Amino acid sequence: MKAERNAKVGRYFQMMMEHVRSILADPGKIHPDYNAKDGYELGGFVWFQGWNDMVDRETYPDRGNKGGYDKYSEVMAHFIRDVRSGLNSPNLPFVIGVMGAGGPTDLYGAEAATL
Repeated sequence: MKAERNAKVGRYFQMMMEHVRSILADPGKIHPDYNAKDGYELGGFVWFQGWNDMVDRETYPDRGNKGGYDKYSEVMAHFIRDVRSGLNSPNLPFVIGVMGAGGPTDLYGAEAATL
């Protein structure tokens, strides 16, 4: 089951990268004012982290314990390196937004919903 899940995750990463590359191959499709003579510069990559990672027991089996999400930093670092490598942009800035639909307020208090 884990191998099947990893294959799917890898496929979604590839689909994302294919989409980004297709846009970069012809930015005028999306941005009519694009001037090919001026070219473009990748200014950053925005990633919105969602609820699924917070509740995924396979990825975070100790999620209810202190340090239960420590693996997230390791996985995210791999993701950032892979995106930068795939886009030939080794210093591409990343912005990571977190969405949690309220989160586990029973563990972290009602203020967790507002973070």
